[in-house]
Amino acid sequence: MGTLTLQRQHLPFWPTVALAVAAWLVAWFLAWPLSQWVTFDLLGLQEGSPVGEALAFFLYDVPKVLLLLLGIVTVQVRVSTPPPTYVHWR
Repeated sequence: MGTLTLQRQHLPFWPTVALAVAAWLVAWFLAWPLSQWVTFDLLGLQEGSPVGEALAFFLYDVPKVLLLLLGIVTVQVRVSTPPPTYVHWR
């Protein structure tokens, strides 16, 4: 009876990083127009009103802070984690 060997498929590192950075930048630059659209067009709040401006700022700032935290944590984990060592038994 034989044993079943499973091999993990690894995504290429640099294309994955490039795709993640591109997605991060798209999300970063879409935060402001998207918050304006949701607040004033979708919800119909008036521009210049305290509630409308507060909600627009909240919808802009929360994703921005979360994106910054995601970036910082991702870089920190990548920097502080040692490279994997693979042991091949023969």
